[in-house]
Amino acid sequence: MFLERLTIRNYRRVKELDFKFLRTITVLPAKHADTILRAIGILTKNEALSGSRAAWKLGKRAELGLAIRLADGRHQILCRRSPETERTEWKVTDEEGRAVDPKRFFAQIHEAPAEARARCFDPEQSYEELLKGLLEPERSYSPRTFFRMTEGIGTTRLFRTKLRDLRNKGPSLADGPQRSFDLFLQLNTLWDEIEEIRDLHHEQWPIFIGRTERIEEADRQVIVRG
Repeated sequence: MFLERLTIRNYRRVKELDFKFLRTITVLPAKHADTILRAIGILTKNEALSGSRAAWKLGKRAELGLAIRLADGRHQILCRRSPETERTEWKVTDEEGRAVDPKRFFAQIHEAPAEARARCFDPEQSYEELLKGLLEPERSYSPRTFFRMTEGIGTTRLFRTKLRDLRNKGPSLADGPQRSFDLFLQLNTLWDEIEEIRDLHHEQWPIFIGRTERIEEADRQVIVRG
């Protein structure tokens, strides 16, 4: 899955913006980075980027668009507020301009909340503690919370096995922020391996990092917050 082009009109403090992404590493303009990430989150229904679903309510004149390439071709997502219902509505088309069932499309790119958060690096998050919490969820979460955040994946034998494999590889040798970032990348790999087994057609999301994190090579699209 690759983000290709984002258009924003009358959203937050941006009157009009047309932004193209690279297939490798894209650095967002610092002035609009937060707005761009929130817009991507709304368009893709990804609360890890947009915030809670309450953030999906657009103003009357706001309009968002995203060209996105999946394994089965390019798609265009348009998002605006319906004048009739005053609710935000999504329209998805394929590269031929034909309408695509939004429910089916969003099922293609959906990730469990814990997985979606694992694609967005948070320098305030202790990834060591997060991984410990996944290994021993009964100490960190209620059964209902853990089931909801992993959408049941966390209770499977596959998930437990992959977590143990990750633990047995040993901790990162780096210190401080670099150690945290290394663990973040390991967490991404964990989810990638699980999804490859669960669904061969699962779309691999970009990862979202900050300007202070260095990544030399990546086999996926990387979006850097300016």
